[in-house]
Amino acid sequence: MWNEPAAIAAVLAGCPLHISGPVDAYVIRANNHRQIALSSDHISANQAFPGEDVRSLVRRGVVEAASDLAAVGADFHGVQIDLRAPADFDELDFTAVGQGVNDALEVMGGQLLQASNISHGEFGVSNTVVGFLDSYQPMSRRSARAEDVVLISGPTGGWNSALALLNSSSKAALSLNEWSMVRDDFVDYWPEIRLGRALASSGLVNGCTDMSDALDRCLRDLIAPLGLDADIDEAAVPLSDSAEFVAFKLGLDAIELSIMGLAGDNRLVITTAPSLVELLQRTAESVGRRLYAIGSLREGSGVVRYRHLPSQSRDDDVRRAEIYAPTFEAPIALRPQRFRSGGRVFKQTVHPGEAAID
Repeated sequence: MWNEPAAIAAVLAGCPLHISGPVDAYVIRANNHRQIALSSDHISANQAFPGEDVRSLVRRGVVEAASDLAAVGADFHGVQIDLRAPADFDELDFTAVGQGVNDALEVMGGQLLQASNISHGEFGVSNTVVGFLDSYQPMSRRSARAEDVVLISGPTGGWNSALALLNSSSKAALSLNEWSMVRDDFVDYWPEIRLGRALASSGLVNGCTDMSDALDRCLRDLIAPLGLDADIDEAAVPLSDSAEFVAFKLGLDAIELSIMGLAGDNRLVITTAPSLVELLQRTAESVGRRLYAIGSLREGSGVVRYRHLPSQSRDDDVRRAEIYAPTFEAPIALRPQRFRSGGRVFKQTVHPGEAAID
């Protein structure tokens, strides 16, 4: 099975006319002293959770694409979608696509820029997001330095813990309050747009990337191209309430489950000089967020070292990626409370006679 870094390298090798270095979003400098940030992402039916509907999947796709804008410090202006849909899609399904986009826009602002390219095929939506930056320097993965302190923008582990619970036999025993907490971490996360803009405008950040992947994978993607190693104190990594709850319920290690999992809850990973950490934390507090120092960088070869956890390899990524298209049984509805359902449901696996908690 191919892995993403090698696949990206092969694509770039086939097209020598590309920008150098890893970036989350490409920033174009305009003549009016503004800058335009662009990024694209794709979400398809095979990435739907069992029991998830069109509206929910589309909303998640827009949110995940917008997280790349946060990583460079851009605001969110809007999204253009390119839609592929099965031949039996009906008007209600297409309306649900628009509702899913609108759900994201009502929270993040912005507008749908275009939705005029629709083709036949397995369901999938490509999202191209657009944002603007003022005259400040955009943040970048490429600027992390040896001796930098590594910080994370908030608790993580909710998504990975929820997945572990759903893959267990314990999910049907949850109370309504417990399930609400786990469900929200699994399907109701949002990008750090406002925080990213504040951090970029401060000029205090060296390196930054968004955690669409879990922390371990995110760190390796950040440091490997730069010839750096990361020394991480896993006990300093903040964990979501879901991570603590699920780990206790399943008898797992909450820290390992969160750091070595699959997804990263759309947090930001930031690096800065040790002398600037306090100022950067004040910047985050000015927009109602908090940064947590979890380690440091040094010259090396792309290795992430922990005090007690083993370092991972790309082979581990391939094995973990096999669960990216969730196949768990879902007697519990996965639609978040704040949004209504819309369109057909993907991967119906609810068994007759099982009581759904919703």
